Amino acid sequence: MSRSPRLRRLRDSLGSIRLGSQLTFYAGLLIGGAVSLAFYVLVFAAFLSGVLQALVAVGTLGLAGVTGYITNRDRREALARELADRVYVPMRITARAWMNPESLPTIIPTWTQLTDEIPYLTRNVPSALRKLFEKAEAIYGDTLTYSAPTVAFIQEFSKSSTQGANAIIFVFKETQQLAEIYMINIWKSGKNFSQYVVDFMKAAYPLLQEWNLQLWADVPSPSGVGTTKGKVGETKESIEYIDGLFRFLRSKSEAVTYREKYKELTKVGAEAFQQIEKELRKPVAPMISSTR
Repeated sequence: MSRSPRLRRLRDSLGSIRLGSQLTFYAGLLIGGAVSLAFYVLVFAAFLSGVLQALVAVGTLGLAGVTGYITNRDRREALARELADRVYVPMRITARAWMNPESLPTIIPTWTQLTDEIPYLTRNVPSALRKLFEKAEAIYGDTLTYSAPTVAFIQEFSKSSTQGANAIIFVFKETQQLAEIYMINIWKSGKNFSQYVVDFMKAAYPLLQEWNLQLWADVPSPSGVGTTKGKVGETKESIEYIDGLFRFLRSKSEAVTYREKYKELTKVGAEAFQQIEKELRKPVAPMISSTR
């Protein structure tokens, strides 16, 4: 019985020690968790800040890229608009004239004039197209050189076949004169006379089905002094006259060269026209109209 108080005191002491150890353990856990949480928050905050900065940087670069793209696109389209208005449109008209034997002289600027007046634009024309323009203008210069002797040969044949140097073929609808067909245009077209006239009438009078040709030339004046213009033949005589004229021109090297040069010009003109059409299909800046 004397040992019981001692045993109780020993148990109480051991219980106190175990409770203190548990409290210390849990306190350590709480403190460690708090420290870990604080460290995690600090690390996560730093990480999040870095991510946000990276996103801002990417966004800034992306915005700059989009702005640069739009600016470059606008510049390209503005240049395309100016090229179209001041280079491609006039050269398109010129290229069509190179392909058409009925074309008349125009006041459209030549490629050489454009390169002299707006070199900052013509430098932006694709190299292949520039070469076609240069080649065509050189050939066109040759056609001008050989056209003068060809016209002289046509007049020479007229003098030997009629009473003057001005034989003319007209297209009539009954008594109405519709058009004049120029001898040199027939020759340089490379077509035979019948095909040329059919194509000419389809283009000029597509709905007209019946018509006839008349050959006119210088004839003696009714007064007996000098000559005047008068009809000397119908469709049959017109065809015979052109057949004879073509045989005569084929014997003249200058006339043959003129025809060959024009054929070459037509081919180059067609190539240039196709490439111009390709360039004109590119996006251009909208036309700005001024308000007053």
